[in-house]
Amino acid sequence: MTARALALFVLVAALLTGCSSAPPPRPEATEVTITVTLPNGQPAKDVTLNVLPTSIDQVQGGGKTDASGKVNTKLVPGKYSFSLEGSATAMAAVPQKYHTNNQANTVEIAAGVKDVAIKLSN
Repeated sequence: MTARALALFVLVAALLTGCSSAPPPRPEATEVTITVTLPNGQPAKDVTLNVLPTSIDQVQGGGKTDASGKVNTKLVPGKYSFSLEGSATAMAAVPQKYHTNNQANTVEIAAGVKDVAIKLSN
């Protein structure tokens, strides 16, 4: 009987060790400045950058770019897809492939990096 009790104790302990009531913590989002540059080298000003998660550990980010094509947002490190939107005037120089979310349009946010550049291509 003692061997059975010991075996049962070991089994229960093993099962409880493998189970956790709390999910692993999500990585912290950090402030990142993203600069968007048009194919002609000019800043993409007054457009809204949508930075969209590609995994459940990430958060959505983005915002409206300033006159220098910069936007500040909070993101978790990882790979994101992105799109741009705005007025017809602001979007005139933005290639069509960036007007909608497309998995081909990606940006990598590396851990510890505070400044990220997105250079659009034709």
